[in-house]
Amino acid sequence: MVGVVLAAGMGTRLAPLTDLLPKPLCPVGNVALVDLAVDRVAAAVERVAVNVHAHRDLMLAHLAGDPEGTRLTDVVGLGGTARDVRVQVSVEEPCALGTAGALGQLRWWIDGCGVLVVNGDTWSLTELSPFVKAWDGQAVSVLLHDPVALASSRQAQLTRTSRLVATILPWREVARLDALPSGLYQTNIAPAAEAGRLVTVACGGPFFDCGSPARYLAANMASLALAGCENSLVSTGALMQGSAHRSVIGDARVLGSVDRSVVWSGAVVEEGERIERAIRTHGGTTVLIR
Repeated sequence: MVGVVLAAGMGTRLAPLTDLLPKPLCPVGNVALVDLAVDRVAAAVERVAVNVHAHRDLMLAHLAGDPEGTRLTDVVGLGGTARDVRVQVSVEEPCALGTAGALGQLRWWIDGCGVLVVNGDTWSLTELSPFVKAWDGQAVSVLLHDPVALASSRQAQLTRTSRLVATILPWREVARLDALPSGLYQTNIAPAAEAGRLVTVACGGPFFDCGSPARYLAANMASLALAGCENSLVSTGALMQGSAHRSVIGDARVLGSVDRSVVWSGAVVEEGERIERAIRTHGGTTVLIR
């Protein structure tokens, strides 16, 4: 099995943050969402690809700017051992191809394998290896964030509003996809459900679709608790001459006061300034969450 992290979308709901960074590069807990997704996928499969369209130059620079991929080190993979992972970059031009078209463009790379697919703009700590190991090699399978179903041992129910953590497609489903704008729900998941061929698996734990500034801030606040931070998570490259309470601070300069907020690397909080429940970017933009 191989893995694909979908990271080509425009991220319009997360504007104005996505005017500066593509959504997959927005950090949660001071780590870019795409890196968190790649690490989770790489722990369950041997090869990983990321598709790119919006903010192409920034994404390629982050992924080493090499269409042949880069190497991410110290990923704990199958068997619990650290290894390097080569990331195949798939550039979509002139338009984004959607969740199904992305796999159609990568058919040559997937090449007969099953494929594990995750969205690069969601934040979850659910381990994917059990989902992969339980796959029967034939079914279309979806991992849904459904704590109620998990607690009651009932089957998770798929709807259009389900929180989709991951999808597994067998090669026969990928082989018929073209590199044309299209979505996996319409082309593969819904038809499999209608035919009674869809396997749904429930999972719990934290899950955030970072599609809006409010949800993005909530994911960062959740990352504090999960990292065991009693107060704030502050990057070692930050210049802290002010104060921070329950906040996530990147390589920023903080001279003022930060409360329950996210401060990106390169950002500045001036002396005497107070930001509360907000996101401060390196471009000087402040997004207030009320």
